[in-house]
Amino acid sequence: MKTWIRFVILLLGLSFAVPALAQENQPRRGKQAERDERQKKKSARAKKQQIQQRLRELRKRVLRQNVGLDEKKAERVERILDESAPKRKKLKKHVHHHQQIVMHLLQADSDDERAYVSALTEIRRAQVKMHELEQQEFEALSKQLNPKQLARLMVALHQMKKKVRARMREQRQRRPRKARDLGF
Repeated sequence: MKTWIRFVILLLGLSFAVPALAQENQPRRGKQAERDERQKKKSARAKKQQIQQRLRELRKRVLRQNVGLDEKKAERVERILDESAPKRKKLKKHVHHHQQIVMHLLQADSDDERAYVSALTEIRRAQVKMHELEQQEFEALSKQLNPKQLARLMVALHQMKKKVRARMREQRQRRPRKARDLGF
């Protein structure tokens, strides 16, 4: 009988001690998780910069080999493309953000007409601004290049974008799928 009482007392003591120990360990796990998250972001940023550098080098090679530009003209063309890149990136983010809003509205089966109209209007505005940016870029490039060079540039950049997208698609297919990729 005494062993049963000791056993019950031991179980009661452990039932109070285990949650207290678990709470003490959680902040350490939280700090470790934060460090891991920071490290992931840092490595992702470094990888993104590395990819951007490789894309710039690829574009340089395309301008010189496929389009046939000399060093000076290639640098001028790169400068024009680099000047419009931040604006293009900002517009793409804006479009993507509002496309996500539309997707969330559709997934929630929302009947909020104003939200749909607002998001779609913003997408259209950004697309118009993107088109205007492309027109400005085209005009600036047409001042630097003759029509044949400009045509070669347009075709070469289009082909380069297609190849980059195909490589990115291959990379996505190689990595293991997560639940969010499957639509859950």
